[in-house]
Amino acid sequence: MAVCSSNGQQFLPAAAHWSNLRKICSIHMFFSGRIDASRGLRRRVVEQLLDHAYKCRNGSRSVDIGQAALTTSLNFLSNTIFSVDLAHYDSNFSQEFKDLVWSIIEEAGKPNLADFFPGLGFIDSQGIQRKMRGNFFELLKDFDGIIEQRLQLRACSGNNDVLDSLLNLNKQHDHELSSDDIRHLLVDLFSGNQHHFEHSRVGNGRITEQPKKQRQKLDLSWMKC
Repeated sequence: MAVCSSNGQQFLPAAAHWSNLRKICSIHMFFSGRIDASRGLRRRVVEQLLDHAYKCRNGSRSVDIGQAALTTSLNFLSNTIFSVDLAHYDSNFSQEFKDLVWSIIEEAGKPNLADFFPGLGFIDSQGIQRKMRGNFFELLKDFDGIIEQRLQLRACSGNNDVLDSLLNLNKQHDHELSSDDIRHLLVDLFSGNQHHFEHSRVGNGRITEQPKKQRQKLDLSWMKC
């Protein structure tokens, strides 16, 4: 992840700027009011997931759990931040964005020799850093396009979402939130759950390969409630 940028929140030193970004996330993204207000959104996104599962069942197709989880999570984030769906289950619309995030997930999940032999880090013998750098560059370009489009539309309408809140803070002269901070914060948010997706895919793959043995280990007692 260090190949993305030193501007990312997780790579900043625990100083004033880091505290400021953390405060912005707490106030404008993760506070209870916004979570409660997005209840209808969460219901709609889950309904989309169920519709996709029903379509796969009726068409005798298997459900790719990893891709379905990625699409659902991306839409949770993109609707909260941008008020739009950035991923779709059965459409080529915005497929490039989903493929880009999936590529980041796969590259981050690959064993890297540099993790075991730090001296090999600058060589990048497996090309992981080169691929990740290219993926993050493309992700930043996508976000630049979304931000530019929003700036053009703000004159006639407002969405009152996270991006609007960040842009409002950026316009305040007494607030230290630069355009680069917004761009890299968006990258952090959309790529920060990559290990969760990778672990979900591996775990579900094991359940598929050994269904009886794995399902016996699952605690399903909560379903009786």
